[in-house]
Amino acid sequence: LRRNRDEAEAAVTALAHLLTSGAGPADRTAFFAGADVTRVGLPTYAFQHETFWIHDTAAAPADAGHAGLDAADHPLLGAAVTLPESEEFLLTARLSLRTHRWLDDHRVMGQAVVPGAALVEMAVRAGDEAGCNTLDELTLEAPLVLPEEGGVQVRVRVGGPDACERRSVRVYSRAEDAPAGEAWTRHADGTLSFADRSPESGSAEWPPAGSEPLDADGLYAAMSGAGLDYGPVFQGLKAAWKLGEEVYAEVALPEEASADASRYGLHPALLDAALHGIGLGSFLSGGDGARLPFAWSGVSLYAAGASALRVRIAPAGTDSVALALADPAGAPVAAVGSLALRPVSAEQFGDAVLRDALFRLEWVEPSYAEAAESVLDWAVVGGEASPAGRGLRGAGVPFATYADLAGLRAAVDGGRTVPDLVVLPVPDSVSGALAVLRSWLADERYASSRLLFTATGPSPDTAAVWGLVRSAQAENPGRFLLVEAADEDSGWNLLPRALGTDEAQFALRDGVVLV
Repeated sequence: LRRNRDEAEAAVTALAHLLTSGAGPADRTAFFAGADVTRVGLPTYAFQHETFWIHDTAAAPADAGHAGLDAADHPLLGAAVTLPESEEFLLTARLSLRTHRWLDDHRVMGQAVVPGAALVEMAVRAGDEAGCNTLDELTLEAPLVLPEEGGVQVRVRVGGPDACERRSVRVYSRAEDAPAGEAWTRHADGTLSFADRSPESGSAEWPPAGSEPLDADGLYAAMSGAGLDYGPVFQGLKAAWKLGEEVYAEVALPEEASADASRYGLHPALLDAALHGIGLGSFLSGGDGARLPFAWSGVSLYAAGASALRVRIAPAGTDSVALALADPAGAPVAAVGSLALRPVSAEQFGDAVLRDALFRLEWVEPSYAEAAESVLDWAVVGGEASPAGRGLRGAGVPFATYADLAGLRAAVDGGRTVPDLVVLPVPDSVSGALAVLRSWLADERYASSRLLFTATGPSPDTAAVWGLVRSAQAENPGRFLLVEAADEDSGWNLLPRALGTDEAQFALRDGVVLV
């Protein structure tokens, strides 16, 4: 007999072991007296001791070695491979609702979607592989929707170090049964670096003195009504408080997920739960529709394997927050310098599942292109020698020039009339473009002005910036324009005519305007 074990069960188990070993009593009638039992015959063959249960597990790390790869040793990533003759490398994975069942608890507009927190976890893990401890920025470009049957192949590509020792990181996917030549969908684009960092020490008092409890009982029902359906694994918000503009929260993984937390840097369901307190504060502008993470900046992980967190959420600009995450004892776990959120719609996620649709982007010449009214007040950032400046001068359009946006703001502060249209070369980075967009939208003086971003030729370096501006166009109709010309010397004199198309994005090619 053993402590904390049922005595009758222990006695019967001991008797069964005696019987199967041949040492038990031959007459078992007394044991079964009064029980409704029937003697049955044994099979005509020996028990094989084979199990036919199907165990749902991710790809075994040992499989990577047989393929000449290194095991990634991560639940979301299967293998890592260094690319020859470069300092780039690739992390690979296969995700499905069968191998990663907890992802089925994260549904957006009815679709099972890999949370942005999981893409952050992949990027941070890739940073570990590259010797980078900071995710400088990660912009989410397209939702990674998981099919109800089958799975998707995932690739995390890390570029070589640039002159500042920063590395690009990008996350791609495609259906596992896709033809070999099918293009990959890029879901996230960001930058990794190594930085000397010291975590911010939080307050020893929890919850903070003077904070007021928040009622979070109806939060998940409200989120479900907006199209964000979270199952048990993602319903991690336990308590919340408010102090001034900040929200404090306690989040934890359920028991079935916490056992696996040590295998992650920061379990995506726990990081996602840390964001749920945003809905209890006054951080977001606009309506009550669904919002999802869009652009992460300054992500640092100080301790791995947490299963519960204390969370501090503070405002960090329009529709943006900063987060400080600590363990239940107050020790720092992670920090997010800035997280921007954006509205989502059912159409975005319906389109994401049409992986085999044979669509492509084509530029066409509009039949309704007319010259824009000459009364527009133009301002060109970059000077008369810029491609746009030379083109407008060739078209006979008067305009004012400024070295940068700060110069334009100084002129407006000094009494200059706010221009109708400001022409600006596209910034070199997503973070630079995000700063421009935020400052432009924050200044009410430009509410009736338009900002025109210009670029020369299609370029992978500016593609992410264009994606960010396109998102800003969707959220702020009529405020931003995009134009691309084949080179710096041709087509720019068509800018006035292009504005007559009433389109938000256009190209200048071979003397014509295309939309």
